[in-house]
Amino acid sequence: IKEKTGRGLVGTGDLAKELGVSVASASEMILKLEKLGFVEIEKYKGVYLTSEGEKIARGMVRRHRILEVFFQKVLKLEDYYERAHRMEHAVDDEMLERLYEFLKKPLKSPNGMNIPE
Repeated sequence: IKEKTGRGLVGTGDLAKELGVSVASASEMILKLEKLGFVEIEKYKGVYLTSEGEKIARGMVRRHRILEVFFQKVLKLEDYYERAHRMEHAVDDEMLERLYEFLKKPLKSPNGMNIPE
């Protein structure tokens, strides 16, 4: 999901397709995320991340990309993206920061994407 400021809204159908779920499942999750304050809905237009939602999303991207670096550079695994995707929810903040230090604070993931602060 992209935030509203300058980047536009994301439609429920597009989100469902991207995630490989039904529109009904995507709609249900969007409503839950709205109740938590992570997204806002513009009826008949789409959804966008709130500033709190953006903060959490950046944290997950950071977590994923640091794990990618570890799996690719240290463990020499070719399927680093998939492994990072499976592990990103299991690593706590302390472990992540120690891993980041161990990796000498990389700035980019193996595929050249920036690692957010």
